[in-house]
Amino acid sequence: MMSYRRWFTLVELLIAMTIFSVVMIVVIEFYLSLVRVKRWLEGKQLLIETSYAMLEKMQTEIKDYTIDYEEYFNRRLVWCSSQPLNPAANDFRWDVGTEGYCSRDTGYGNKNGFLGWSQADNHQLYFCSSALLAQENNPRIYPWWTDVLNARGCFETANVRIQSFGQYRAQFLDVMGDVDTVVWSFGDDDDRELWRWPLAIGANTWVQELYLISKTNDKRLMLRRARVWENDIDNDGQFADYERLYTIQMLRLQGFDVGDSHSLATLWSWQYDWLIDTWACDTTQWFFCQGDEVGWPYAAFRLPRDRNDWWVNMFSNNITVSNWSMEISPAISPLYAFADENVQIAPFIRLTMQTKLYGDFWFTSLGKKSIDNYALTVQTSFAISQFSEPQDITFPVR
Repeated sequence: MMSYRRWFTLVELLIAMTIFSVVMIVVIEFYLSLVRVKRWLEGKQLLIETSYAMLEKMQTEIKDYTIDYEEYFNRRLVWCSSQPLNPAANDFRWDVGTEGYCSRDTGYGNKNGFLGWSQADNHQLYFCSSALLAQENNPRIYPWWTDVLNARGCFETANVRIQSFGQYRAQFLDVMGDVDTVVWSFGDDDDRELWRWPLAIGANTWVQELYLISKTNDKRLMLRRARVWENDIDNDGQFADYERLYTIQMLRLQGFDVGDSHSLATLWSWQYDWLIDTWACDTTQWFFCQGDEVGWPYAAFRLPRDRNDWWVNMFSNNITVSNWSMEISPAISPLYAFADENVQIAPFIRLTMQTKLYGDFWFTSLGKKSIDNYALTVQTSFAISQFSEPQDITFPVR
């Protein structure tokens, strides 16, 4: 009796291979899905951890600081972008564009462009008088170094530019009865403190940059959101939030009393008045600017050369800060506005920040949809319970 070995037919082999392929595809797809889910959970966890770490780090950084009303006053008058200057209209806008920060340079209080081109790079203060001369309609402006400036109008009615550190404080002193025939006319008996005005922070509910000063008045800390890279990852000709890397940048400044020209080499005895007139990058905290030197023994300390000199990134490139804004109240310094009951509150900062996974790091493993559809929004408040002590306004004697 003969036996026959049965072989698979071609049709049966094709069916088996098809079933095996389908099973393998399902298994592989399931495995890849697990990998993507795992990767997504890792990314989501990293986004949460890093975002809250940002808040904790900022909390640590600002705990010894309070609101720098001088710089906010400077910023409001200089403006934020290249739009026309119109401080009198009181319609300041934080126009930061795609860069994420203000493009106009304030000089950080080292300059005073209001006093004219010949002194624009010097630290100079001027004072306003509510007393009007018979032939004038506006108050006169008094710089400390002469009897009267040959110009009309104070900061609210003039085309004001960069302001010196201390100029905001000086606006609360009214050179009331002084006239242009009186030499060294302020600091005398007819001066008075208004204790009420001016506004320092324009648009204080949509603040885009944080300016802080130490409670000892000799250190400043500034934070901004800045675009540091962008890449059209999906090649669609547009930039989504996850395709632009925004991070938080920091700048630290150290204050010096080295004269109006910001140099110990040209310091005269009458300029040494115990008031800070110069702000240089804090080299003790590894901020090395490229501007002019303060001078020996502080030769390593240099003034910021421009708006972007030596801001440093605080965080890695795993996530992007797709948006942030702050509310800062009050908009007038409670240190000086004694007569305005509406501003006698403890200053606070309310921060809202939105973060996303950054595409360059996550696009390959997660894809466009997964990244773009998830954003984390965090909010916190910083109570500023103490103020820096105001410096007395002094008038050097030559």
